[in-house]
This record gives sequence, structure tokens and C-alpha cells, in this order.
Amino acid sequence: MEYLTNFIEFSADDHRSIKNASDLLQPLLSTITDVVYDKLFEYDITKASFTVEQSGFDGPIKSDLNEAKVTDPVIVYRKTMLKKYLHKILNDELGPKFTKYLYWVGEIHSNTRYKTSSSDVEFINLNALTGFVTAALMNIINDSTQASWTPEERNKTLIAFSKFFWIQNDTFLMYHAILQDKVAELSRAPPKAESSPNTISSYGPTAANALLGFGIGAFLTMAISKLFK
Repeated sequence: MEYLTNFIEFSADDHRSIKNASDLLQPLLSTITDVVYDKLFEYDITKASFTVEQSGFDGPIKSDLNEAKVTDPVIVYRKTMLKKYLHKILNDELGPKFTKYLYWVGEIHSNTRYKTSSSDVEFINLNALTGFVTAALMNIINDSTQASWTPEERNKTLIAFSKFFWIQNDTFLMYHAILQDKVAELSRAPPKAESSPNTISSYGPTAANALLGFGIGAFLTMAISKLFK
């Protein structure tokens, strides 16, 4: 995460831009989560994720895909978790605790030996979901009439959210594409006292190429966005 964060230049200013969007987005979190889960139920491949055991949920789960409804208790629970996630993004401070939380989000959607459940969400679906949520938030920001934002501030906020979700998506990739024991070790390591040279060589060539791809993609997104300032 450190390498990607530095590469795409996610800064304290970016985080402040995200937090400054809280007044706009916080009242809409319930609506956003409803829209997200309506979208997930449009496709059997994503809907099927809710017919199996869910981490943290002990209630009934319908195993028959045709019987699953967006109003089922498990979906109400998942909506609550998504709302909490978005709330943390908008309100939490940067630091080791928040970084650990982002790693946890990546881990809980994979299948590692450190989890208490066997639930696993394929990366292709996580990638699609991240893109949908990112677009939804950015559309709200772009279409808002928040008078206190200058065009420059609005643009900075859009870029900040784009960078953030690239970083979050990186944790999904790590837990799905990199040796799980190595990732678990990294995510549980104490924060470094001093900065050290950034390297991804320890992840291996396949993971290195994938991580670099995320970084370049986010960097190009930022560059293109700046053209429309």
C-alpha cells in the first residue's frame, strides 16, 4: 500500500478533500447503499455471493438464488456494513489504525486461513463493485450544487476519491493475487518508524506488474481529470 500511495501521490490534502465531502455524502449513505445492492442483485454472479456463509452474520441465509431478496436480513446486514465503511472513509483520520482497517476490508472479502468463515468474493466482482461505488460517489459530487465548492475544490475532491478507491482495490488484489501468508504478515506488521525505499520486488513479477498497473491507471485518471479543470 505504501508504494501505491506514494506513486499516485495520495496526500493529506486528498484526505481532507474526502472529509470535506462528508456534509454532502453523509445524508445520502442509505440511498447509496440501496442503489449498490440493487445493482448487485441485477447479476446472478454477484447475487450468489449472498447465498453462502457471511462473515459476522449468524442469521438465516437462503441458499436458493431464486429465493434471495434484497430485503433479506443478510442484505440488511451487508447494507449496514457498507454504510459503516463509507462513514469511516468520510470521517476517520489517516494513520496506522485506518490503514489496518483497509487491509481488513481486503482480507474479509477473500478466503484466508486467518478468517473464521469460508466466504470469498472473486476479485472480478470486487473490482466491478469498487468501480460502481466510485462512479456513484463521483457523480453525486460532480452534480451537486454545493455552493461552498470552487471548481478547483470539486476537481480535487473527485481526484481524491479516485485515488482512494485505487488504494482500496489494491488491498483486494493483494489478498487474491499474492501469497496469502505474505500479505497477512505485511498487514499485521507494526508501522515503520522511518521511511524506507519502496519496493514491490518481494511480491514477485506477476503481482508487481498488477500493482504497477493500478498505479499507472490511477495516475492517468488524475492527469486526464486535470485537463478539465
